[in-house]
Amino acid sequence: MTRLRDVVELRLSRTKRVLDLSGGGWVAGFLHLPDGVEMISIRPDELAGAVQPGDLVVDAAPVQSGEDGLLVYLRTIASRLVPGATAVLMTRNAAADLPLEPIERVMGFAGCQLLEIAELAYPEWPAAMVLVGGGADPGEKAPVVAVRGSLARASTAVHDVADKSDEANAARLRAQIDERDLTIARLNRETRNLRSSVRLQLGAALIEAAQKPLSVPRLPVQLVRIWRDRDTGTRTGPTTTVARARTVDAVASEDNQLLGWSNEPTDRTVLPEIFGVVTNPAAEMLSRHSVLRRLVPHEARVALERGLPDLVLIQASALLAPSAWGHTGTPGGAVSYMRALYDMAVLASSHDVPVVVWQDVRLSMTPALADLTRRADLVIGDGASSGAEFSWSPGVSLAAFHPTDKHANDRVLVLAERRAGASVEARIRRELDRAQISAVQQLWSPGLADAIRSHGVALLSPSGSGRSTSVSDLTLASIASGGRILSGPNDRLLGEFPSAVVPVNDPEAAVGAAREILAMPELSAVERRLNLRRIFEYESTPVRLGWLAAALSLRPDPLAERRVTVVIEGATERENAAAIDNVLSQTHPPARIVVTGDKVPDRALDEARALGVEVAVVHSHRSWPAIAEATDSAWTLMWPGTGATTPRGLTHDLLAAAESIRADVVGAGAGLPTETYGRFVETLPLEASLIRREHLPQLGSSTDLRALAERGLRLFAVNDAGSDR
Repeated sequence: MTRLRDVVELRLSRTKRVLDLSGGGWVAGFLHLPDGVEMISIRPDELAGAVQPGDLVVDAAPVQSGEDGLLVYLRTIASRLVPGATAVLMTRNAAADLPLEPIERVMGFAGCQLLEIAELAYPEWPAAMVLVGGGADPGEKAPVVAVRGSLARASTAVHDVADKSDEANAARLRAQIDERDLTIARLNRETRNLRSSVRLQLGAALIEAAQKPLSVPRLPVQLVRIWRDRDTGTRTGPTTTVARARTVDAVASEDNQLLGWSNEPTDRTVLPEIFGVVTNPAAEMLSRHSVLRRLVPHEARVALERGLPDLVLIQASALLAPSAWGHTGTPGGAVSYMRALYDMAVLASSHDVPVVVWQDVRLSMTPALADLTRRADLVIGDGASSGAEFSWSPGVSLAAFHPTDKHANDRVLVLAERRAGASVEARIRRELDRAQISAVQQLWSPGLADAIRSHGVALLSPSGSGRSTSVSDLTLASIASGGRILSGPNDRLLGEFPSAVVPVNDPEAAVGAAREILAMPELSAVERRLNLRRIFEYESTPVRLGWLAAALSLRPDPLAERRVTVVIEGATERENAAAIDNVLSQTHPPARIVVTGDKVPDRALDEARALGVEVAVVHSHRSWPAIAEATDSAWTLMWPGTGATTPRGLTHDLLAAAESIRADVVGAGAGLPTETYGRFVETLPLEASLIRREHLPQLGSSTDLRALAERGLRLFAVNDAGSDR
């Protein structure tokens, strides 16, 4: 999350004066000026003659690149910069949308150099230009422009006519995109209305009867159902309130005998509800972060008739024997199962429920799934199977493989995920078997999580053969639990987790390498935290479900449990401003900031709002009911005092531990052994502790959390949370 301060930090250390042209000094407030730097708010027409060498001029460009006046504005600012002065100008355009060639020419004729264009995290101001006075002779174009956060820009020769044409084309394309978006929205509304009409449902029933004569006996039942539901709104799809509110009381009692999960409550704003035809391993991960309803052939249609999920997920490997859907994808196999699967997909589509096909095996193994794949809203794969639009897997549920204290044995855990006989991993496995230092674990057996946690080293096969860039979920699970990986060549695995991966290129040297790894000390707490932080951010199950929800525009947010509200209790406005600056520097940004008391730093809050972070003020000190009411996040972090800078990874590490350990309160621990990731404790300090929102009203006036432990809540301390060393 790049902020304006990150762009000018080095220059700010040598600056004595900041000239703010924005009015009110709100841009300078983004910089959190250190002591000894004077902030002067002036108007643009007063800039001439006021700039001195060493000054820093800050402003927000009032116009976009597609509008007249941007180049005039830039030339006005650049012509007033003296040698040694710097200007930082935020723009409403992204770095890639700025007309660099015309800007460089204007800077050159003004005797100024465009030094850098940086991408910012502010939605309203996504980029900033850094200008240096005296950087070029008048009439000479500045030779180099660094675009931070983007690839290096290739040098091209563009004529004036081409520049003007590009700007006109960009404006025309923006207008066409706006018109297209309006048309799409109108067509979506018309489609929803059409699908909810009785006429369309009646026509679909008749067409189905004509195409499938065997379904004619069911036609009267379908017609009666359509007639009864014509005024209830239950057929209008998942986007309507009435359809979502449909209850199980309206369904015959005999259906409850088929669907035992019918009466379970569901929080549809956080946990997505999935009707799934999935394998046991996938269900183990998905069920921890969603409401998963696993379907069997005889109840698939009944399930969709009685309730509308957020999505239907069909896993190709779940259609293979010996599952309940075995032989479904095989031509001439379980024909009735394939018909039930197809009818379920058609019924889901008629209710606007997206159907996702997860093609995690070769297409040749499930050829009968081809028709369903063409009807699906989204096709995903495992990175190795063909026919998939995107690579996807459920990821790792950290709660199943939490990095508690490991007591590793003297064996290498072998989990051969792909049994390719010529692969490097398979040859390594044979060498370990001969040396009798391997322990084979059945894939996704009930004791798999315990087996991974009890082994310090695991051999997995994420690549098959040759040098690979794929990483399997089981590999990530072993790393998340604090173990090391003995693997064949895999550049991505080694690059992302260098402390936990030992590659072996020569299988004949595998035994010696394995003995050396087994003799190594366990990973340190900081190594475990850094590995867990990356898995938490990119490879965990909530992140994978969040990607699905975003791709399908679903209402539930699987990442809502990671929202954090930070409570700041500074005694002065300056302390609050410093605390807000530390909060915004965290690698995991908060969803909301609550400032208690009356010392509210308005300029510091301006940057928080620009970053999209909500801000609330509670005009009382430690009024826990009021703070809980001002908090809409699952977690609340009591920010440490302002005496020292807080580590940038504090929020990241506390949230990763909370998701892994399932504790009620997670705090930063000190004095623990180096190899210890963390442990449950009887008390924690109030500051730097992550507390569930529902427990806030139970806090008293004490500065520690012993009272919560006495109430039966679980407190967990993370060893040196936030530190990178």
